[in-house]
Amino acid sequence: QDTGSDFHWGARGTGKFTFQEMWSLSLYGESHDSAVQAAVAANVLAPPSLSLEQVVSLQEAEIAAYSKQEFQKQLWSILASAPVEQHAHLRQQLCLNIQVPLIASLGFEPTALGVCQATKAVLQFHHEGKVQRRNAILTDLLNPKPLANCWVPPTVPLALVY
Repeated sequence: QDTGSDFHWGARGTGKFTFQEMWSLSLYGESHDSAVQAAVAANVLAPPSLSLEQVVSLQEAEIAAYSKQEFQKQLWSILASAPVEQHAHLRQQLCLNIQVPLIASLGFEPTALGVCQATKAVLQFHHEGKVQRRNAILTDLLNPKPLANCWVPPTVPLALVY
């Protein structure tokens, strides 16, 4: 059954899903009991809505957290050690540790489901320039590129570049 709620996945426009379909993707590999799933599918459990200011604040908090050296070390470790097919799932698991407390402070359920609902609320502002700019930063932080093809001036310590 289609809930009529469109969920646009990513700024790259790789697909369009209903919220119910998004839930069924089980992005975070967590299971919730079927009553909760049914309530979400029927839109009985209405998640909070967000203002543009809340979205920008949430993005800035995520940028700050994902920019931390410890997070980046964990992310690079995952990407270096796991098979490519597992990267997206493992990255999502790592991000969940940061996202859950942030979205809970905005009134969302502190679970993977809450993260999906918050993502849906954020996407209503996908056309806003400041949201797009922060999405680009988040994408870069979560999809690091190796420095192998980059030229680093010999006078700049590598720690400043990394």
